[in-house]
Amino acid sequence: MLSTRYATAVLLLLGLAAVPTVIHSYRDSTIADGHSARGIPMRLAGETGAPTTRRAGWGEDRFGATDWTERRYGSPEVKLFVGRSFDSKRLYHHPELAVDYGQSYGQSEVVRLPGRPDVPVHVLRSADTRGRLAV
Repeated sequence: MLSTRYATAVLLLLGLAAVPTVIHSYRDSTIADGHSARGIPMRLAGETGAPTTRRAGWGEDRFGATDWTERRYGSPEVKLFVGRSFDSKRLYHHPELAVDYGQSYGQSEVVRLPGRPDVPVHVLRSADTRGRLAV
């Protein structure tokens, strides 16, 4: 039997927690902040990028991202994916595996870069001899 002693407080807290969920998940209410993933320049660090061949709805299907871009740069090839979404679980739960789907990775480690020690960076290394890396 559950106690009803704290039922009012629990219901009030659950109701407050549901407000952002309803706003962002069910009402599709978003606020434009003037930034866009597609606004990232095609030329970065002296390299000119080329869009990948992903279909237009791939970013939304995979990550819930309505604003996304994916490009390839240089040799050796670097693939850049940038996505913006309110669905943090889909966006942040090992996105490198979705972006580089079908590749075999063995070793993994978490590193912290000197410029941003507060941001963990997951690094996956390929299991084969090609030396692929996903970050």
